[in-house]
Amino acid sequence: MAQMYIYSDPIHTGKTTRLEKWIKKTPGVDGILTLVRNDKRFLKFISGDELHPLETDSNDPECFQQIGKYKFRTDVFAKAQNYLLGLIDMNPAWIVIDEIGFLELDGCGFEPAVSRLIHDLDSAKDVNILLVVRNSLKEKVMNCFKLNLNTVRDYIPE
Repeated sequence: MAQMYIYSDPIHTGKTTRLEKWIKKTPGVDGILTLVRNDKRFLKFISGDELHPLETDSNDPECFQQIGKYKFRTDVFAKAQNYLLGLIDMNPAWIVIDEIGFLELDGCGFEPAVSRLIHDLDSAKDVNILLVVRNSLKEKVMNCFKLNLNTVRDYIPE
């Protein structure tokens, strides 16, 4: 049966670094990591090696989604959504989404793929979904995605 987990810690406390270590020793993990390298943000599909530049300097509103001072590439988010939805048929043991934030709360970023994974994943599949969320947004994410405290467990990758 599909299980839902949330990993939350404060911003800039090493959530992604901890996930990277956990992934190396945990079989059957796939999904997306959001990495920072040289002060730039990248997406990495866990089953691949390529880093996809997430930030852009474009001024074309068709090409980016903006949160604060950051402009994120719409095309990279589209690839990420397709990748996440493709995992439904791949049946990994774990699907990691790093991280759910302000864009997703506004219906952008990894949305609507996150909602589909949460609500449409076949409950008969033996898969664990791990959402990574900063502490300050955990309650908002729970409400936005209609997650129930009785069915969602906190999880800290070790």
